[in-house]
Amino acid sequence: MADKAKHAFGALERVDESISKGIIDSYDILFVKDADGKPYVGWVDKDGNKVIVQEDDEVVVVNSLPESGEVGKIYVFEENAFVWNGSEFTNLCKPTDVSALESQIAELETEITTKVDAKKVQTMIEEYADSVVEVVEF
Repeated sequence: MADKAKHAFGALERVDESISKGIIDSYDILFVKDADGKPYVGWVDKDGNKVIVQEDDEVVVVNSLPESGEVGKIYVFEENAFVWNGSEFTNLCKPTDVSALESQIAELETEITTKVDAKKVQTMIEEYADSVVEVVEF
């Protein structure tokens, strides 16, 4: 299993090849287009198989998560997407908690500013501050 889920963008016909090459793997979220340019969303399940949402009724907006769900259906709740794996819901968009890294970032920022122009450091921080998922193209 991958250390963290990635958001992957690419061609639907290249998903299997990308899985076999290790470019994308379990729990990665897929945003793909078919040969005609039609967009699809999906993911790679825990066993490394692609799951592509085919029908509009496979995405359901709910006010609360039910006690159980249907495998293959995406449940949208409180701006997050969940799938039922047969025994529990898995959050497809769980945000990364960066609060634990704040002190490390502060220490590194102090060290860097003594070595590098502060303006360049600020630019780097602004560019990467909102990065919480790895994005790959295949």
